[in-house]
Amino acid sequence: MKLQSGLPAPTETWWAEHGEKSTAVPAPGSRANVLTFEIKGSTSALAGKHTAFDLLMDELESDPKNSQDLAEAGSWVARTFYPGDRTIRTARLEKGLSQKRLADLLGTSQPHVATMEKGCVDIMMSTAIKLCAILEIEMNELPEMLDRQKSITESKGKK
Repeated sequence: MKLQSGLPAPTETWWAEHGEKSTAVPAPGSRANVLTFEIKGSTSALAGKHTAFDLLMDELESDPKNSQDLAEAGSWVARTFYPGDRTIRTARLEKGLSQKRLADLLGTSQPHVATMEKGCVDIMMSTAIKLCAILEIEMNELPEMLDRQKSITESKGKK
């Protein structure tokens, strides 16, 4: 198929370059074409072994060397990108914990930890006590940390 300009249709160009199947069908009542592509993707050996990110992280964290390296990387991120921004997120990163690992220690879910880190939820006293113990922060620091994160989250939403 050729376009009015005499150039090959995009589907033919794609097909020629990638060897993939494509079709162009005139859209009803329009001069435009609806393009349909069939693309065969390939996955890496690692991606094929891990269909869920949590499973991959569990495997990586189960090795003490990987776990230590991930903890050091998280701490580096907190020091490098969030200096002086003391929030639950930075305290977690400084401890080298993933959201999932913190959730496991708290007896809650990773999405709940993410919501707490955004400062968008009131934390139950029992959770606050556990959180302070795990992150080694004082209970009187927690409200300020939550307020700081909430204002950071709100400022991002206004941009």
